[in-house]
Amino acid sequence: MSAPRYEIKTRYDEAAYTALVHLMMKKLRRWPRLILLATGFISVAGSAAVMFTQGVSLIGAVFLIAGNLMCMFGLFAPRIAVRMMVASNKKGEAPVNAYAFSDEGMRVRSGATEKEYSYGFIRRVLEMSGYLFFFMQDGQTYLLRAADAANYAAFREYLNERVLAARAA
Repeated sequence: MSAPRYEIKTRYDEAAYTALVHLMMKKLRRWPRLILLATGFISVAGSAAVMFTQGVSLIGAVFLIAGNLMCMFGLFAPRIAVRMMVASNKKGEAPVNAYAFSDEGMRVRSGATEKEYSYGFIRRVLEMSGYLFFFMQDGQTYLLRAADAANYAAFREYLNERVLAARAA
């Protein structure tokens, strides 16, 4: 790979994990969470109606508690996921990905691991919540904080040109 035109480092801190969870739970995989919330609300409403019309029962109480737990988990799932990701970092140190973009492609270094990708290998680039998400053909997803780029507008234009040229080839 030739000399990089842009070198950017992004720390995977709580803000980065929050953006990643937001992408996953609110954009890409929103249905499981919505189904969980709907099931919880239906359970709460149904058991409350049964208990109101037929009196308090053990089964009604169980459904009421289960519905409340489903609703609470559905509402707090993004925060729980972020906390779990932050807690998984060794000794509280947030991992850092170093990205190098050259005319041939991008190189990603995370700890001792380094991968090189041609621009044609990038399936999709999504800009959201101040981050760029790179979806690769091998299933990997990388995120780059826009604020970490020295001249973000020029970098984004360069990246668009490279990705579009790779797709046209």
